Amino acid sequence: MPSAYLMRTIVSTLLLVPALAIADVYRWTDDDGTISYSQTAPADRPSEQVITPPPPPLDENAVREIRQLIQSQRDGSLAREQQRNEQQQAEQIRQQRQENCRIAKENLQLFQDNPNRRFMDSDGSFQRLSEEQRQQRMIDLQQQVDSLCQP
Repeated sequence: MPSAYLMRTIVSTLLLVPALAIADVYRWTDDDGTISYSQTAPADRPSEQVITPPPPPLDENAVREIRQLIQSQRDGSLAREQQRNEQQQAEQIRQQRQENCRIAKENLQLFQDNPNRRFMDSDGSFQRLSEEQRQQRMIDLQQQVDSLCQP
């Protein structure tokens, strides 16, 4: 499928060609008998203006086809951009899940490696968890790891 740039170039060319055909053209014969054409009349010899016929009208089917091609290019570009955005969002979600998994594993490891770790209460005092509380907290953390670290 042609690129959008190519399609714009084609349409621009189709629109400019009739304007070029409207320019004045002059015809004259030089001293050697050679017939010459120019956009400006020579000052030193007689010339005649060549009347050019108007360009043929644009074929409506061709114009419609070009417009459809341009629209399909735009649609394709939008679809690719949307797909790229969806992939970026999926990648961001994947990275966030990996980070959450890493943090959950670290928290579990801290509880497993430090049985006498102290924690701050809501009133700001420090206390140690009982073994039962610690085991329950490790179960909760393991469940977090299991849910966050799924592929």
